[in-house]
Amino acid sequence: MDILLGHFTKTAKGRNSFEIWKGEADLILKIAFLLRDFGFTSGPLMSGLDGHYMDLVSNNIKLNLGWDIWSGLFLSAVNEEGDIWVNKLGEEINRKLRESFF
Repeated sequence: MDILLGHFTKTAKGRNSFEIWKGEADLILKIAFLLRDFGFTSGPLMSGLDGHYMDLVSNNIKLNLGWDIWSGLFLSAVNEEGDIWVNKLGEEINRKLRESFF
């Protein structure tokens, strides 16, 4: 059985992104709860026909967490301050996935 892991990419706007292509939508809330441990608060979960999205903030750091039918699950930086956090949090999420935390 393959371990579900994410990969680092760039968005069309050049921001850092962490994507779990085979990740299911139910991971959004589990990851949002994990990110609370890092000081992030989340806005409401917005849902559409093709995906689910929520904004996360901590001070000046802005991230977007979501799932859609094209990307799977993703955590993307919204601003420059978020780029380094996407890398840190992506590594932590992969660590948790390896431990079967989710």
